[in-house]
Amino acid sequence: MQNLMQRARRSLLCLLLMTWIALPHTTWAQADCAGLFPLRDGASWEMTSYDGSQTQLSSSQFVLTAKPNANGTPTWQVNRSTHEERSGVTWADSLDMVCDANGLGIGMLWYRGYEMHSEGIQVRFSGGTLRFPRNLAVGMRLPEAKLTMSSMMLNKELTRSTTRVYRRMVTGEASKTTPAGTFDCWVIDATIEHIIDDRKFISQEKIWLSKGSGIVAIEVRSKGKGTFYTELTRITP
Repeated sequence: MQNLMQRARRSLLCLLLMTWIALPHTTWAQADCAGLFPLRDGASWEMTSYDGSQTQLSSSQFVLTAKPNANGTPTWQVNRSTHEERSGVTWADSLDMVCDANGLGIGMLWYRGYEMHSEGIQVRFSGGTLRFPRNLAVGMRLPEAKLTMSSMMLNKELTRSTTRVYRRMVTGEASKTTPAGTFDCWVIDATIEHIIDDRKFISQEKIWLSKGSGIVAIEVRSKGKGTFYTELTRITP
């Protein structure tokens, strides 16, 4: 059970890193959210994650697909394929994005960690939407988001966890260089609270959000667990 809880926590951390970087970086001028995250049907990009010693943990390929929506709200599906370096396996998932009156929203709909799946464990999650308002400015506080995840085996719940992202604030502006280029960015800081059964873990997150090119880097610092870093390594020309 201890190993299952540790793997559940690692999967949650990967989820936070990989869900929040699942954002396109190509030109699209049809939605009001274009100033935050340029969106285009068929856009593709790559993000790479490392631990504190700069050892590569994983790389993810993303493809954006426009979805029909009866009410006219621009909606997309982000399809992700992730290769894990340590295990050598590749797994796939997807999530939704929407552009509406509240800005751009990233829905946390489902997640599957390969290690847990390989042991016959099903992972189900549900939650709200991570929001990025259109009119970002230094000092602005952003809405929090919450995720609930359950690990199941033979229809029996093994663990239940919640992840809350709060104290989100635009703390500054900075230039950020990644293998994909140099970007002028908003810097957004937040606190991440993980609760797994009766255990609580706190991490600090920093996002570099390019002005017109999307999220280009994420850093997560967790007490006792070190630093995890993810950056944009390729974008669609």
